[in-house]
Amino acid sequence: MSHQVSAVWQPGKAGLADDVLSRGALEAVVRLPEWQLRGMSFLGDVSLDIGDVEFRFTDIPVLDFIMSWRFGLEELTLRGAVRIELLEGRGQVSLSLADPTVAIAWGGRSASCSFVELLRAILSFAQFILDDLTRANPHLLVNDFMEGLYRGVGMRDYGREQFLRHSAAMKKRYRRAE
Repeated sequence: MSHQVSAVWQPGKAGLADDVLSRGALEAVVRLPEWQLRGMSFLGDVSLDIGDVEFRFTDIPVLDFIMSWRFGLEELTLRGAVRIELLEGRGQVSLSLADPTVAIAWGGRSASCSFVELLRAILSFAQFILDDLTRANPHLLVNDFMEGLYRGVGMRDYGREQFLRHSAAMKKRYRRAE
């Protein structure tokens, strides 16, 4: 089974992070807690396309989307079936694995694709989002949560520009600590 799998983000409001980022205060960015960044910042619309089926998640915090899908796919490999809980009462996405195929159901729609294709699409999407957010706001990387997420999806090793962006943020972080 080979279906094209892709994810696209249409940015919306920066949410709670907007005030802090607009001030650009390094200390304030460092102190932003995970729950604010993950669940209440960087809102937008995400389309997950599997073959000719579109799953559209509107006005959703994109970092929570990335993390929920990534952890959901990891758990899927262990359990064979999982539900990804979406924030703000938007329901649950059901995933079931019958090697090598994943069945996805949400919002009255269903589709299936290869596990590897879905994982590749989610990780590529995560890399794109983190590259986009940190290019626009490089000081986000001084935040422990954002730096861990950036490294966790391989962005530090993605390319020269991304490595240098990470290195510059780490220099700021450690200069601040001195």
